[in-house]
Amino acid sequence: MSLTLLIIMLIVLGSAVASSWMAVLPNRGSMLGIRLPAEAGKDPDTAEIVRGYRKRMIFWGVVFLVLMIPVLLTGRIFTLQFFLLFAWSILLMIAYYREYSRFGGKLRELRRAKGWESQGKPIVAIDTQVSKSRSRMAVSPWWMLPGLLLSLIPLVLCVTRREDWNIY
Repeated sequence: MSLTLLIIMLIVLGSAVASSWMAVLPNRGSMLGIRLPAEAGKDPDTAEIVRGYRKRMIFWGVVFLVLMIPVLLTGRIFTLQFFLLFAWSILLMIAYYREYSRFGGKLRELRRAKGWESQGKPIVAIDTQVSKSRSRMAVSPWWMLPGLLLSLIPLVLCVTRREDWNIY
């Protein structure tokens, strides 16, 4: 069980670190969820904020790597392992979100200080094809039926196998 938890935790931690690393790459003029102009990528102040964000995420990655040890040392107590895994995941998400919003706020302040706010009115684009087909569903409601039937199989097997009901 500990090996399974280790693999799950490494995948979650690796995904969080990779996601945080990708969040500071310029994506259609946006870094950490803040819309910035193209010249912001070459600005030394922006580079400093990105460097600080990456350092903090590496720090949190190491902290949560160390916090994996107590979860793996709980032995065969499944409930405790599951609780610690859940708490570890929640704390990881909180730490990730706090750093994301903290450094996003710094980028927002830099955008105001440098005068990179949008000067013109926002442009609104409407896809008229979607609004025409709004009354129709893209997929038939009958496509839900196979998934529903497959999910009922374990329930039916559990109810029909009465020897598994012995609690004591």
